[in-house]
Amino acid sequence: MKIKIVNKTDWHTADLKRIAHAAMVAAGARPFKFREVTVYVNDSRRRGGRVHGRAWIGKHIDPQNWVLFLPTPERATGYDPGELLRVACQVAHHEALHAVGARHADMTEEQRYCTQAVPWASALVLRTKAEVRPPKPEPAPEEARQAAFEDRLAHVGEMHKKSVTRLKRAATFEKKWRRRLKALERKVQ
Repeated sequence: MKIKIVNKTDWHTADLKRIAHAAMVAAGARPFKFREVTVYVNDSRRRGGRVHGRAWIGKHIDPQNWVLFLPTPERATGYDPGELLRVACQVAHHEALHAVGARHADMTEEQRYCTQAVPWASALVLRTKAEVRPPKPEPAPEEARQAAFEDRLAHVGEMHKKSVTRLKRAATFEKKWRRRLKALERKVQ
């Protein structure tokens, strides 16, 4: 089963993909039925920064899509580090159950209200993109100024070379038309 993540948050996409895949497997998704599952991960600002989701029941037009709303890393301060991952896994499992065709009436009370145990979540992590790929350190101001000067110098050199080429080409065209003009003037005389 291929999981496609459309990530519009600062959470690391590979971690979200692992959560979605584990949730689909825990929900009993059969790989041959779900060839591709698309999970949209958005910011949950509108709902007070809590974790929630949306999914379409399995027999709907597009059952392979579901949405997981997560708070931004800055707004996730109300959660303990492990609690945010656990709650995200619980909500992802709930939405995956919808994707495989379960209605709220078919779920246990824990699954319906996202309080079920998710032992598979202990093997997962939820990191920010900055944790995985820390930003490059900024160069010292003098080095940055020197690099900018070298870039500008290279650009000016390229532009000068282009203008010289244009001048040569214009001179060639002028010679061509001067020769044609002289040839026609000779025919007239």
